[in-house]
Amino acid sequence: MPGLHSIPTAGLFLAILVLTLLAACAGDRAPGTIDFDFDINWEAIGERRILFKTDTDGDFDLYVADGLRDELRRVTDDSHYNKYADPSPDGTHVVYSSNRDGGDFDLFVVNLDGGGLQQITANDVEDYSPTWSPDGQSIAYEANENFGALFQIFVIDADGTNKRQITSDLYHNYAPDWSPDGGSVAVFSDRDRNFDIYVIDLATGERRLVADDDTYAHFADYSPDGRAIAYHSNPRGDWDIYVVAADGASPPVLLTTGRAEDLEPDWSPDGSQIIFSSSRDGDPDIWVMNPDGSDPERLISTRGRDTQPVWIRGAP
Repeated sequence: MPGLHSIPTAGLFLAILVLTLLAACAGDRAPGTIDFDFDINWEAIGERRILFKTDTDGDFDLYVADGLRDELRRVTDDSHYNKYADPSPDGTHVVYSSNRDGGDFDLFVVNLDGGGLQQITANDVEDYSPTWSPDGQSIAYEANENFGALFQIFVIDADGTNKRQITSDLYHNYAPDWSPDGGSVAVFSDRDRNFDIYVIDLATGERRLVADDDTYAHFADYSPDGRAIAYHSNPRGDWDIYVVAADGASPPVLLTTGRAEDLEPDWSPDGSQIIFSSSRDGDPDIWVMNPDGSDPERLISTRGRDTQPVWIRGAP
């Protein structure tokens, strides 16, 4: 049997080049067709689009369930951990957190079709939970940049320039969500030892307590009219979805019950529904319900963990 030394030099070079390219592509592939089974309720989604993440193919990637085409598409397809994604207001781009450039997480922006990847932050700290401003010009996020283990809120222009720090205190401040008018961000913070929901006025820095929770209130999401905030918390021993008035004038209302983990609410663009992840059928799937918690319905299910759903706004 001929040995490797018998391969002509040109052929050996070509073989090495091909193997090198294949290895590179295996670690960071372009978005492609879906190669796993999924169950999507296209009728319930209607002519709308949903961005979510799942680890069905072995690592967490971002996907779009497109009700206009009854089609599931990849946004990212690589060997990295991609999470906390948020679509731009015009529905053309996605900002997300990923460890694709090393051990820490930075912010990246990609076209909704998976092309045009841009890195927005590059540092040695953790940058999480990015969210677009309503005008699409800025991105708010959390990072542990200046206080070591303490996370603070930052805002950066969408092109990665003009970074400014919004919070600067001796408490954690996480997961900003812009108010529809762009004047405030809702965050969760441990200023009272447990985590509560606060609204921060971006012009004055004034902080208002909205949901005073005895446990862990997380991941606030403004309703489209700015009058309510949805979030998840676990005062009953499991995670549930709550809604509270954005001015804090009335107590929170419990929307989900049972022993399932119901997490990560996001209002539909017209305010008529709330999407969320739930483990009520086993592994987390994507569900939807009315703003009062009625008529819960499963929308998206794969064999993996389907989490962090967000409605895509803007024209397709």
